[in-house]
Amino acid sequence: MLSQLSLQDVSSAVTHAVNYLLSLSESYPYLSYAGGAVFVAIVTRWLAERRRNPRGLPYPPGPRGLPFIGAYYEIPEKRPWAVYKEWSKKHGDLIFYKAMGQNYLIVQSIRRANDLFEKRSAIYSDRPPQPMAVDLMGWSFNMGWQPYGSWWRRHRKAFHEHFNANAIEKYDPIQTKALHCFLNKLLRQPAGFGDHIQNLFAAIIMKTVYGITISNDNNDPWMRNIMEALQSLGSVGIPGLYLVDHIPILKYIPSWFPGAEFKREAERGLKITTRLVVEPYEAVKESLRKGAAEPSVVAALISDLPPENHPIRAEEEQIAANIGAVSYVAGADTSGTILLTCFLGLAMNMDAQKKAQAEIDACVGPTRLPNASDRPSLLDL
Repeated sequence: MLSQLSLQDVSSAVTHAVNYLLSLSESYPYLSYAGGAVFVAIVTRWLAERRRNPRGLPYPPGPRGLPFIGAYYEIPEKRPWAVYKEWSKKHGDLIFYKAMGQNYLIVQSIRRANDLFEKRSAIYSDRPPQPMAVDLMGWSFNMGWQPYGSWWRRHRKAFHEHFNANAIEKYDPIQTKALHCFLNKLLRQPAGFGDHIQNLFAAIIMKTVYGITISNDNNDPWMRNIMEALQSLGSVGIPGLYLVDHIPILKYIPSWFPGAEFKREAERGLKITTRLVVEPYEAVKESLRKGAAEPSVVAALISDLPPENHPIRAEEEQIAANIGAVSYVAGADTSGTILLTCFLGLAMNMDAQKKAQAEIDACVGPTRLPNASDRPSLLDL
């Protein structure tokens, strides 16, 4: 590895490289420029590696890859979780690999995750840059990709005020109403359970976060915004899949340049992301101006903004819009996945399903559906 080279070896390599580039400069000036750029990139990587690991300590096991590019071509484009699981069988629950000079660590167990991100959160709280997703596609609103610092802490504080354990109880009536609608659709059209689940969580999140009521089908424009955003995120969420994530300077290449398909993809994604963040936020602002806004997280955030002429007004407004968007996406995606997994688990384990049904029957009987107040009595659920 670069970090294991001695300073004497690097100094010798630098001297030879400089002399060689100088010999080319008269006959092949453009070639020498290109070689110089590559040389500078290699030395920069070496210095960065020395700073990260000055003692040259060994990394956890993982795919070795090829010289210079590392395991770039082994990064999974689809079903990365399944690939990582296969790797863990060979390498263990901490898997390390390099790709185009970037280091990646895959954590494959809850115990390891707690050891690193809970017990040592002061060390491992930062996030690496995501040029494709954040800089080019506009996902800077996502707290999960923001670097650790005051900007992230301001987002987290605003988010926690509205989604802590005590605050979420006030959203129970919204959830109950949406769940009853969901169960009715499930009873009438059981084969469409996947679409019903998507609509369920989109309805809850839109009502909770923006005070907006969406229709009961997936053709609702707000629903389409969510689905388009999640689809555009797809492969972008896989660490290191795009070359620009390894060589950030590529983000300045114009979209018409040959081979710059990633820039054209990013431009399409940026339009979707902008609609996701801006349109529902502006809808709430307009409703507040007219005095017709329903109670919601974003309405509360807007009402608490400092005056128009306050020096941090623009920043606080951006945070309010970001909190709405990240709640909107995270709730619609992860919660739906959890419920789909629950359906699969119940379908594969009839004994557990019968036990859960018996507990519900014992708690509420045949005359009503369970609600949030019944949670203490539903111990197995």
